[in-house]
Amino acid sequence: MKKILSALFVIAFVFSFVSCTNKNDKKLNQVAVQNGVATLVFQKTEHDFGTVLEGEKVTYAFQFENKGTSDLNLLSVGTSCGCTASEYPRDPIKPGKSGKIQITFDSSRRIGMQHKQITIRSNTDPALTILNVYAQVIEKQ
Repeated sequence: MKKILSALFVIAFVFSFVSCTNKNDKKLNQVAVQNGVATLVFQKTEHDFGTVLEGEKVTYAFQFENKGTSDLNLLSVGTSCGCTASEYPRDPIKPGKSGKIQITFDSSRRIGMQHKQITIRSNTDPALTILNVYAQVIEKQ
């Protein structure tokens, strides 16, 4: 009898925990719908610089638009190596408005095929977006 009561208690506890989680998820979804959602859409997520001479600095601007219903906030833009730098808007991007993330790749001391990633954290779902740049770096003659 004690085993049956213990089992019923455990089952009741599990059901109450699951039902609480579902209620919280529904509340979070309702808040997202009420507040709107930012949507980060890039014209393209990759860029190939082609052949670059060692020591050359090349720049490209990734164009994007907020196609959501709430302000877009770019929280951080990180690069996979110190040879790549980024410039991005710090102010919120209104729905329907555009912006750009400018990437500069410094090919100094980099020979051969290069692949660098740019990681964007924002208030979107998903919160993480990855951009890629490529370059074939050759030695100066």
